Amino acid sequence: MSRHGSILLALGLVLAIVPLAVADVFLMTRNYNLEPVPDLQADFGPDLPDVGVVAVLRLASPEDACTPFTFTDVSQPWVALISRHQQLQLSLNCTFDIKVAHAAEAGAVAAIVYDDVYESLIVMSKPPFHPDPPIPSVFVTQKAGVLMRELMQLEEIQVRITPDASLAFISMLMSALLAVLSLTVIFFTFALMRTWSMWLAG
Repeated sequence: MSRHGSILLALGLVLAIVPLAVADVFLMTRNYNLEPVPDLQADFGPDLPDVGVVAVLRLASPEDACTPFTFTDVSQPWVALISRHQQLQLSLNCTFDIKVAHAAEAGAVAAIVYDDVYESLIVMSKPPFHPDPPIPSVFVTQKAGVLMRELMQLEEIQVRITPDASLAFISMLMSALLAVLSLTVIFFTFALMRTWSMWLAG
């Protein structure tokens, strides 16, 4: 196989792996563990630690977290469950990062924002002039958020949020591919320069 064919094959393999990214939010009760919930991490705030976050899930108050929470709790690790409330997203006083910052001020170690309409997952972002919240956060679908709310009414829920290992693998694979491509470019550049020098020398 030619070098060109090998590069195309490598790119094809990378693209084939992308859809296999697994969900990384897990819900646990005293009696059972649920299937992982799909999510997307925000593009602001710190990354999730490699070991993930394990804590009690608590409903935000107010539920949209557009204003400071009505309670604070630093006695145990907990994760805030926050409603998106899209009609309020147009206000700079209720952007995703502000919601997460209010959760952090109340003592949360992480935040889960769930959609309030049925649609695909999105990556939460913030205005460029807003500071980063000090805790990690992820976005889940309306279905996942409603499920969490219903379970919380029955019993205490532990949530485990972990980095997406498959995405990390893809990142490493892409880095390796770029390294191979760079070496290939350097090799062909050197060969071309050598050929050109020999041609000039007659």
